[in-house]
Amino acid sequence: MVKTISYQHTNSYEILNPVTENTENIWVCFHGLGYLARFFKRYFTGLDPLRNAIIIYKRLQNII
Repeated sequence: MVKTISYQHTNSYEILNPVTENTENIWVCFHGLGYLARFFKRYFTGLDPLRNAIIIYKRLQNII
């Protein structure tokens, strides 16, 4: 069973590799590992920085 939730939330994020004219992929990442976004982004450092832009949101807290 699929359920949905709707909410409004303001959050900060980290960017690894900015979007440029050479960007082919934009990764929008949400994590729940208990890391800060700045530590989580290390999992994406192996991707080609010219072709991949990564946006990593901080963990969502207190949304329910």
